[in-house]
Amino acid sequence: MIFKISISVKETIDLITRQISVRPNCPVSKVGFFNKTFNQYNSFGGNMKKIKLLMALVIIMSVILTACSPTQAPAEPAAPVDSEPADVAPVEEQPADDAPAAEAPVLSGKVVYAFPADGVQDSLRPEQVAMFNEVYPDITVELLAVPEDGYDQKNLSMIVAGEQLDIFGSGEVFVAPYIQNGVSLPLTDLIANDPNFHPEDFVPNIIDYFKDSEGNIHMLPGPYDVQRIYYNKKLFDDAGLAYPEDSWTWADFKSMAEKLTIGEGVNKQFGFLAGTRWYVFMPYVWANGGNMWSEDGTTCLFNSPETVEALDWYVDFMRKGLSPSPSELTGLGMSAGDMFTTGKVAMVSSGGWDIPYFNEITDFEWGQVALPASPNGRATTLHLQMNLISAKTEFPAQTWAWLSYLTSPEMYTYEVLKYGQGVPPRISTTQEILNNPPADADPQALLNLQIGFESAKFGRTLPKIINFAQIRDDVVYPNLDLFWNGEIATAQEVGDLICSQMILEPMK
Repeated sequence: MIFKISISVKETIDLITRQISVRPNCPVSKVGFFNKTFNQYNSFGGNMKKIKLLMALVIIMSVILTACSPTQAPAEPAAPVDSEPADVAPVEEQPADDAPAAEAPVLSGKVVYAFPADGVQDSLRPEQVAMFNEVYPDITVELLAVPEDGYDQKNLSMIVAGEQLDIFGSGEVFVAPYIQNGVSLPLTDLIANDPNFHPEDFVPNIIDYFKDSEGNIHMLPGPYDVQRIYYNKKLFDDAGLAYPEDSWTWADFKSMAEKLTIGEGVNKQFGFLAGTRWYVFMPYVWANGGNMWSEDGTTCLFNSPETVEALDWYVDFMRKGLSPSPSELTGLGMSAGDMFTTGKVAMVSSGGWDIPYFNEITDFEWGQVALPASPNGRATTLHLQMNLISAKTEFPAQTWAWLSYLTSPEMYTYEVLKYGQGVPPRISTTQEILNNPPADADPQALLNLQIGFESAKFGRTLPKIINFAQIRDDVVYPNLDLFWNGEIATAQEVGDLICSQMILEPMK
């Protein structure tokens, strides 16, 4: 059964207060502390600041409840042992081979799993639970479908309030804060004790992203996705252009965009739609040797020569009219996807999640290809999702059974082939599907797997910092919008401005 969940922070504080008040060793002052905390919470602006406070409460709650645990009287001293050994008959040793093998304990109990209520997972997760229970009939998995708005905040509220939440899904934005604030349980021992789990089968630059500074894995990935270029075959045919191939370059890309840009005004056809979300433009920065900040998360690199050069190259699509600027796109009243499906743009960058949407196009055929190579290399964005076990779970073995099942080759295959959910992060699983594709597989879905599998070799994610979402929303996007729309002339100017405002919180 799936339970829909929505919990306010006031309810969270009330739950915490009740948890403390029933502990006889907890002074009333601790109850007052959480009431004051709620007032402080309400004074905060922005979801990320509230989430950071909730993560702090996870730690504080654990310390307080431990300190408030009932003290036990010391045990009575044991009776003195007679110093003389008793007469004991010798035990005849049995050959080791005759000893019966110890049976693995049967796991039982309840595991609570939260996931975003995004429609697809509402259908997928109950099916997975049914299959899981064929293997583990004595473990009950209670599903919590949490609304996407404020999703991580709601999960943290449950943990802080002492509610059972053993495992939940999330995205790469929260990897660093969850590790540093002790929200996630390190999986090192669980992995080491499971002979059937092989972390070396995962794409290295994906599994490595979920490690702390000491190399402990804290999360396991769900199917991943990558940026690629979708193109309108009809518009290429009309322009007499060959379709882009995997070996294409930045120069090829811009040349094609120029030849595919025709017309004026509302009837104009653009060669490319240059998206302005970080995961769309950052592959070009990475391919040129740049980044938003240094790998250790201490230094802003938006004004580095490599980043500046890449951003100037990218904004050139807009300045030359090969792509609509954000303000022009707003004036057209259309999304990037709508621009592509209506034939107003020949190329657009996106992930594999758009394949079902584009499969509904009837006016033209379309294709997809990996991002082009720069003179200095190649890159794409790895879109990661993950599942993590709460550090406060009381059922780590049962929860690991569920997590290891979700990340098994069988479940990745099921999720990808039935629901089109990205690319399996297990190398052997993707290879098996590509080598032995189902007879009824969608050709575009198989091409998506091929592009994702090959692109993962040069796939990138942003270096882990604690306050990524705050920097993205308060510093990067507002200043880049001025740059994309021509109000700031050069990438050097906007890079200097961003770095002057960027206060990084590196993961320790």
